[in-house]
Amino acid sequence: MTLKTKLTLILIPLVVIPIVLLGKLSYDYVVDTTKQKVLMQMGTLLKQVYQGAQFRLQTAQVNIELLSESGLLNSYLSITDKDERRLAMQALQTRMPYLFNSYQHVYQDYYNIQVLLPDGSEVTGFINEKNNKNIFSQTDKAAYFSQIKNSANLIDIFFVGKSSQNSYFIIAKKLFPQSFLVNTPANALIPPRGYLLIIMHPYFLTEHIKIGEISENGYLLLTDGEGRILLQPPNALTQQLHQLPATEFPRLLQPHHENEPLPVKLAEQTVYLQGAQLHDNLYLFALLPQEDVLAAGQPIKILFAIVTLATIATTFILLFFALNYLVINPIQLLAEASQQVGTDNLAVQLPERPSDEIGSLYHCFNNMVVRLRTALQQIEQVNAELEEKVRLRTLSLEQLNQELEIEHQKAEAANQAKSEFVANISHELRTPMNGILGMAELLLNTPLNDKQRQQLRILHESGKNLVNIVNELLDVSKIEAGRMELEIKPFKLLQTVEEAISLLCIRAREKGLWLEIQASDDLPPQVIGDNNRLRQILINLLGNAIKFTSKGGVTIQIKLEEKIADKAQLYFAVIDTGIGIPQQELHYLFDKFHQVDVGAHNHYGGTGLGLFICRQLIELMGGEIGVGSQEGQGCTFWFRLNLPVVVMTGSVISNSLSLSSSVMPVEMHSVIESRHWSTWSTQPLESLNITVLLVEDDKINQIVATMALEELGCRVEIANHGQEAVEITANQSYDLVLMDLHMPIMDGYTATQQIRQREQNTPLHLTIVAMTAEIITDKLAESTRAIGMDDILTKPFTKADLEQLLRKWLSYPVASPEQLAISKPAHILLLAEDNEANQVVEKMMLEELGYRVDIANDGQEAVEMTAKENYDLILMDIHMPILNGYKATEQIRDREKDNQYHPLPIIAITASATHADVEKCLAAGMNDFLAKPVTQEYLAQVLNKWLTEN
Repeated sequence: MTLKTKLTLILIPLVVIPIVLLGKLSYDYVVDTTKQKVLMQMGTLLKQVYQGAQFRLQTAQVNIELLSESGLLNSYLSITDKDERRLAMQALQTRMPYLFNSYQHVYQDYYNIQVLLPDGSEVTGFINEKNNKNIFSQTDKAAYFSQIKNSANLIDIFFVGKSSQNSYFIIAKKLFPQSFLVNTPANALIPPRGYLLIIMHPYFLTEHIKIGEISENGYLLLTDGEGRILLQPPNALTQQLHQLPATEFPRLLQPHHENEPLPVKLAEQTVYLQGAQLHDNLYLFALLPQEDVLAAGQPIKILFAIVTLATIATTFILLFFALNYLVINPIQLLAEASQQVGTDNLAVQLPERPSDEIGSLYHCFNNMVVRLRTALQQIEQVNAELEEKVRLRTLSLEQLNQELEIEHQKAEAANQAKSEFVANISHELRTPMNGILGMAELLLNTPLNDKQRQQLRILHESGKNLVNIVNELLDVSKIEAGRMELEIKPFKLLQTVEEAISLLCIRAREKGLWLEIQASDDLPPQVIGDNNRLRQILINLLGNAIKFTSKGGVTIQIKLEEKIADKAQLYFAVIDTGIGIPQQELHYLFDKFHQVDVGAHNHYGGTGLGLFICRQLIELMGGEIGVGSQEGQGCTFWFRLNLPVVVMTGSVISNSLSLSSSVMPVEMHSVIESRHWSTWSTQPLESLNITVLLVEDDKINQIVATMALEELGCRVEIANHGQEAVEITANQSYDLVLMDLHMPIMDGYTATQQIRQREQNTPLHLTIVAMTAEIITDKLAESTRAIGMDDILTKPFTKADLEQLLRKWLSYPVASPEQLAISKPAHILLLAEDNEANQVVEKMMLEELGYRVDIANDGQEAVEMTAKENYDLILMDIHMPILNGYKATEQIRDREKDNQYHPLPIIAITASATHADVEKCLAAGMNDFLAKPVTQEYLAQVLNKWLTEN
């Protein structure tokens, strides 16, 4: 849009609006003046007609007064005798017409002059010769005579009729003898002796009551005191109304409105009305439609419109040409010069102008062009220098990019080498550790003296510590490489916590510490997540708490903070009474390789990786971890996790996994604590129908113990205190009683004493096992035995502890590993393993479990041996020479498929336990997974699972 167009758009409202407003004000003034003039003319006409009507009506009143004073009429009215009155009436009828006839030539509008008796009958009268017809019917006479009789005035005026041709004024006077009026009190009510009437035609009004008298549509009309229209022109606006609006009529009669017109709504039109009172009950109005008032100003309206438009056009043209000459043309010239400068034409110059603002602008523009020419020359020179510098810098950057690409390739190669190194070191470290730990476990199951057993236990524990260090280093490597993965599946929350505590309870007892679980009642039974990583976190935190605590104990708190939809926000806290952590150390506590400085004699050891791994795992799970501590007062490590809750319906889990990790189709196992093989009975506890009485006051402990016992196949009944236990055992028999020592109402000591007293002189002996969270000392053991308890179970306990206790005290036949070998079917297993130490260890473990074992030194040999011999199960190492475990398994599965053989169970054995390794094993066709180092107990469980199923 050009400047000229913009100025035009701006000038239009600036010119038009003021002129239109001025014209509007002038127009309104003239129209209002014209309106007032028209209304004033209407008032003048009304006044003239009103004055003429008043004169005629007042003259008639004077005439009726003069006629009523006639001596003959008064004489007639004074006679009371009937005969005399009849003679007087005849004289009256003869002589009065002569008197009435004298008014004929003077008052042409008088129709009739009558004398009526009180009953309305005419005594005498005069009829105008021009109107000798009877103008009233009997009904009309009765109507107006009734009005005359009922009037309170001596002389009154009435209007009768509905059109200008058949309308009359009646001036009536009540007749009384003059002598009678003199002698009668003023307030006395006396009937008149007769009535004198003058009936006259309203020519003085009808000649003005017509359309067009005031304006084209204005006219006069006559109404009574209630607004009923008595007389109006034909085809008038009010022809169909018969009455003025009742709401407006009182306002028209107000004294201050009698001399000014008022706007009134009639028949959907606005009219101006102005009235005057002719008589008590008669009103004369002038009516003027509003459109007639406005029409009077129509010529002025057109004139003002023409003048306004002419003014607007003239003013706009003058302003436009002035602005065009003074502003627009110079600016256009400046714009053209600027465009030339924009196209690199710096030779342009503007002409000189007078010293006004535009002239100053031209002068500044010319100076700017001169400076631009100078600056452009300088810029061209600088550009040339910069181009040379850029060329040199580009060459340098290209060389640097080549070097960076080489370094990037080296870094990728180093990262790949690191990943391969991690996998190799995992295999190379775990493989010999499998032999060390396996052989130590086998030796612990042989007859040994105390010194030998102590040495082997130190060797076994040191090996496990080394495996833990290796695991920590591998976890850190996975975290740094971004390859740490979670195994998401449903698991029992409290069971996972108990498993973590069970692995550390022996260490706590050796230091004289107590371990305690404090769990809220509203915890979900099962959640979805990585239970192995949760157990790892708890073991790390509990292990640190036990390590740095010398007195007191460690408490693990678990509570449900919030539950939204199907997710639970769980709060875990590990609280110890140890040495605490200095405040300056808290900020660095979760850093890699950081260890708390506890003085010059730091005897606690450790890699400084545990808390770093805990933080990384918790953040990977979407949670947070923190610590609160005061030096010398212990510390509290806490973390929060949001885990989906498993909704159980019977025994079916109807919950979908909402975490973004894949669910493993096989069961993954971390390194399980190595326990020596005990001589437990292999008979399932479910078949023994064991009934246990659990005497416990804590609700959480009741739930935990009941769940563990029921999973072992026991039927459980609960007593909330010792008194209840005494009463229940008196009426029902149980196989075993688990008796808490500290309870309300009656403790475990007193309850046991009462049960033993009741058993005296009887062959009965109920097995009672004490449950306590106290440290088991010689004094505690003696006190429990003294009152008759058979054994002590420390809290917290695990399902395995309960199973061992049940098998110990229920005196069922047990078998050693050697006996198991005799009772177990002679299964033939193939062990594919290239490491000689692991071959020896694993073969000894398998033979002790009663299996016959063949060994293949590599995958190719395993494929060939399975083609010649029918094996019940294969233990397949993953990393072997010639043919690895993956390829060997694939060839075996292909042969089974071609020959339609039943699939042979193949269990992978590897030191690399990553999620990717497990998926690769499954993809190759393997059925399960064993992580090195392998324990005999875990090996027995896996073999029993697959050999039973097959």
